Amino acid sequence: MLKPKLKSPSTQNYVGILDGGGNVWGVRIPDIAGCVGGGSTPEAAIADATQAFRDVLGYKQSSGTPFPKASAIVAILQKEKP
Repeated sequence: MLKPKLKSPSTQNYVGILDGGGNVWGVRIPDIAGCVGGGSTPEAAIADATQAFRDVLGYKQSSGTPFPKASAIVAILQKEKP
């Protein structure tokens, strides 16, 4: 889970979903539209998604846009079912 290092109204944990194989990996954060990362290893994809997450939340903070609420893991898993 990714936790923002920015000032926020409350501490929240966001879920990142890792997918891939070989040298193509991706991470998406379902609660933050368009927040994704990629890399040639799982570690690189997680690092890229973490930076994207910080960038999005930093932008929202600087523009006065409210932070999206983090969903419970069970709610995300239910949405992921085919």
